[in-house]
Amino acid sequence: MDQGPAVHHAPLAGRSQESAPRHRRQPGGGRLHAGPGARDPRRPAVSRRDRHDQPARQARLRDEFRRELTSTDLVVTDSDTELEPDCLVRLQECLRSDKRNGCATGFLTIYNRADGLLPKMIHARYAYAFAVERAASSFAGCMTCCSGPISIYRLDALDELVLRRFVTQRFLTRPAEPGDDRHLTNLVMAAGLRSRQTSLARAGTEAPETWRRFINQQLRWSRSFYREMYWQLKALEKQSCYLGVITAYETIFPFVIASWILRILYFSDSVSILWRMSAVAVTVLLLRTLVLLLYCRDTRVLYNILYYPVYVVVLLPLKFYALLTVVDSRWVTASRKESLRTRDRFPAHLVFILFWDLVILGGVAYRVYELCF
Repeated sequence: MDQGPAVHHAPLAGRSQESAPRHRRQPGGGRLHAGPGARDPRRPAVSRRDRHDQPARQARLRDEFRRELTSTDLVVTDSDTELEPDCLVRLQECLRSDKRNGCATGFLTIYNRADGLLPKMIHARYAYAFAVERAASSFAGCMTCCSGPISIYRLDALDELVLRRFVTQRFLTRPAEPGDDRHLTNLVMAAGLRSRQTSLARAGTEAPETWRRFINQQLRWSRSFYREMYWQLKALEKQSCYLGVITAYETIFPFVIASWILRILYFSDSVSILWRMSAVAVTVLLLRTLVLLLYCRDTRVLYNILYYPVYVVVLLPLKFYALLTVVDSRWVTASRKESLRTRDRFPAHLVFILFWDLVILGGVAYRVYELCF
């Protein structure tokens, strides 16, 4: 989950990427080229070392795709993704179910969910995201991000123009590396092709076990989201109007929630509105969790309840900080086998989160004081 699609950079630094290419004939028709994967990693098309060397990037990608001209589809995955036995078959069946499909992704779960409360919460959040949110956008053919841990692309959708735009991506004149899975999905959709998800193709990925890794990961993803908004808007004219709804919702929602919280805590005339709005929020939370429980039939999704206070206290201010520092395209999150190397930097994002939490606590204290005195 911390690494991007392995098709264009090494999944884990220091690990050998040498092995033979894998070609498989699939029941859905055509030949599948399985790119670097969890069980049989091979040399990536573009390594991290060459990522910002434009001639090297373009040459490596061209050579890679020339070698795979006998294939029809390309799978990208992380080095530690655990695939279910029929994952690739189901993934290609989804992709080939409609000639208008350009890419597809599977249904991700967290395989280290037993390692702590945080992985359990993330597992439940993934369940809602893939079973409800992404499933809805997939139905409209405009699922906005084919996940790096497991995705598939039609090779004929990755033409020279798409690849050139992908490997030379820049944001405000700076090279942009994080968010490559979202960027490639946007490029495919901008070409007029559809993006899909199937719940039949299951794979497992790792979740952060510490809050430091989790916050850094979410910061990287949030910056990527705002950088990719430009490319997502460019895809609107060739996609369903539902993509416009998704784009507006994802962009406006954090601002609506923040302004709603501030209004209740500081600018409302009645203290009772705090309790009424809190009751509404809790009701919505319980209904969403109940729907997820009925769909998944797994009591572990009840940890989804914990995600919403974490969103308000941690992720909401982090999104605003990400927007303010969107030009920072450092990878931020260290590899899973290495410790984070951000301790020597001033934790401005943590200070920003703390400031927001103090604002909330101050508002609650103000309302309690009004109620009591």
